[in-house]
Amino acid sequence: STSSGSSSNPCPVGLEQLISAREMNRVRFNKRNVIWAVLMEQNRQRIGGVRDADEIAICSARLTAEAFRGARKRGKFQEMAKCMG
Repeated sequence: STSSGSSSNPCPVGLEQLISAREMNRVRFNKRNVIWAVLMEQNRQRIGGVRDADEIAICSARLTAEAFRGARKRGKFQEMAKCMG
């Protein structure tokens, strides 16, 4: 028996092969966008002499929710692919 979290075990559906390169680029962009936005908010606060962890969390959550919606769509696509295969 192998662990399901192992990086040596490919996805049984091969999701990376099923979605387009454009979609994979969108995933990477969303991840970078969240990181960039949080860093910019931290910098804005540092310059302003403010420390507001809630504002940083809100910034992250808003962008993460957008990324989540995309991940959910990809998950639904994966479920449909399982049914076909």
